Formats: sequence, structure tokens, C-alpha cells
Amino acid sequence: MSEFNRLRLIIGKHFQWHGAGLTLLAQFLIAVMRVRSVNLSQLSTAFVGKTIVPSN
Repeated sequence: MSEFNRLRLIIGKHFQWHGAGLTLLAQFLIAVMRVRSVNLSQLSTAFVGKTIVPSN
């Protein structure tokens, strides 16, 4: 299981959110840890998925 899926499951136990909200929060937290910045332009490059960077 990937770090993303593990984090999403943990977050889901604490928040009763729709799946898309859990996914966004998990990706955001992992991106902050990878990039070590809160610059949203830099964070968009670290999101997991097939979406192009400007769409993130």
C-alpha cells in the first residue's frame, strides 16, 4: 500500500468527508512533506496523479 493510500485511510477515520476531500487533503499533506514548502506552485508538482501541473 502506498504512502498516499495509508494516509488517506487514516484521515478517513477522523473526518467524515467525501472521497475527493480526503484525496485532496492526503495529497496536499504529502506534497508539503516532499517539497518542504507551502508555495502552492511548487506543491502542485508533487501531487500524485495524471493531472497536468497547471490544473492542480
